[in-house]
Amino acid sequence: MISSSLRFNGVSASGARFAAVWLWAALGLVVTVFSFTVLGRWVASPDQFLAVPIPAEAMPAPGVLRLRLLEALSLAIAAGALGWFLVRPWLRTGRDGRGRTPPRCRRSPNGRSTPSSSRRS
Repeated sequence: MISSSLRFNGVSASGARFAAVWLWAALGLVVTVFSFTVLGRWVASPDQFLAVPIPAEAMPAPGVLRLRLLEALSLAIAAGALGWFLVRPWLRTGRDGRGRTPPRCRRSPNGRSTPSSSRRS
């Protein structure tokens, strides 16, 4: 007997859910191919992919200073976001992203972190 439910890694997926996943995957593939096609045609075109001419008048000094401050602020925000959303949870859970706890971060029954290589004398 053929079941209408599919199983992947022990998890069952109904036919409608499976079809929805394939639909979104196909849509993503179409958008990706379209994006690379447009980018490739733009780069390969003889008259569109050119250097932008630099005007004779330079940007005023206060404008350059504001631009550099905005760049530094953007980098600081990006580094803070990576630390907050990626490094902090990783350090709190001690997990490696695949659901496994590395040996050096296993917790003892009292809640303290105990290295696996430490020996009591």
